[in-house]
Amino acid sequence: MSLRWRTLCAGLALLVVGCGVSLTLVSFQITRDPDEDPFPGATDVLVAVRQDGVALPRAVARTSLARGTFDTPTVPFGAGYTLRVDVLDGELLLARGTSVAFAVSSAGDESLPPVFVAPLGRFASVATRSAPVPVAAALAGERVVLGNADGSVSALALSDSSTEQQVAPAAGRRFVSLPGGLLAVAASEALFVDDEVHVNNDPSLARHGADALLVPVLPGDASEPCAYIVGGRSAPRALTRLCVTGGVLSATAQPDLGQGGWGGLGAYVTLAGDERRIAWVAREDAGGVSTALTVLNPDAPAEVASAALDLPTTGAVVVPHGMGELLVIGGRTQGGVVLDQVARVVLQTGAGSPAVRAAPSPEPLFSARQGARASWVADGIYLVYGGTNASGVPVPRAELVDVRSFPGSVAPTGQLPTADPLVVLPIDDHAQLAVSAAGVWRYASPRGFQ
Repeated sequence: MSLRWRTLCAGLALLVVGCGVSLTLVSFQITRDPDEDPFPGATDVLVAVRQDGVALPRAVARTSLARGTFDTPTVPFGAGYTLRVDVLDGELLLARGTSVAFAVSSAGDESLPPVFVAPLGRFASVATRSAPVPVAAALAGERVVLGNADGSVSALALSDSSTEQQVAPAAGRRFVSLPGGLLAVAASEALFVDDEVHVNNDPSLARHGADALLVPVLPGDASEPCAYIVGGRSAPRALTRLCVTGGVLSATAQPDLGQGGWGGLGAYVTLAGDERRIAWVAREDAGGVSTALTVLNPDAPAEVASAALDLPTTGAVVVPHGMGELLVIGGRTQGGVVLDQVARVVLQTGAGSPAVRAAPSPEPLFSARQGARASWVADGIYLVYGGTNASGVPVPRAELVDVRSFPGSVAPTGQLPTADPLVVLPIDDHAQLAVSAAGVWRYASPRGFQ
């Protein structure tokens, strides 16, 4: 939807007192994916305005589609506004769109952002593009920072899907998403890209090598995003903390780990009492790939524990969930069997095992997959996408894992819009953006997951 507004004082002065109250009307027209009509059976359009993420209770307008014109909310002049547009069949939600942030003022010359309305549970096409293959993505204000397979970093504008290169390609560069930007590491160089590029060249980083584990501190603090570099074949017990503070990217070597390794996947988990752990699955060392869950204490690196969970983790998705909990999704056994498992693992302190597998397990995936990825949808809901089956064929459909209640459920959802590699990231509550080398799509979770 393209948005326009006009001041009430310009044409509707009777609604304000002497024009001393600065108000504005927000008007709009519908735009959509030309291949997906969000309106079959629709009866109404509901437009709501939020400011700084908070819904404005009086800035809501609901209009019958039969009228042909839309009522529009009224809001004060200000900044940090977003529009949410719902397409309804009675009280049944059919489609949804959310704008990026915008501001309105008495000048009346702002260029307001578009709102794209997509049917629920489908990937709706927003734009085509011709760019490097993205392998990682992070939301940074009103743009998405993309880490690409060729080692370059680019920025995709949410307003018009235009792409601009931020960092030139470099061999061996790896990426991890942090709150507010993207971290890139290669040899002795670390970069953090948000609305600018923060660089740290520290020779000590090179000790980790290309197979070290990168672990983002999540949910983290957008004002001070951090990550850990763990181990590496050339320095398996090394640990480095990277943080951006006051616009400066710093690298701080930590004491050596009590037990090290390289490869695998890791997740940062917060426990009760503000204790923190790094959960490491499929850790590799001189003895091969460990089948146990390795638990590190980043505040006391010498403290390392292992938990034998009878839980194959090679090729799995590992997602930190809630306080002291971890989801392990999919993967394959040592015998090559691709799994449909969804396991809840609870980390704990004190005597006994550092982690236990919760029972009963959530429902299994509809499609067994290895090498998949997951994107946060809402608290307790994750979109699992991509990966391959036992024959190495890409799995074409995404699934929603819902662990809001115990033990948890799984539901199939939208067909992926392309067989090419893509990344999916949350850009708003329940709204996802999918990006490949050739296109951009939006996804809104279906009814029951809103």
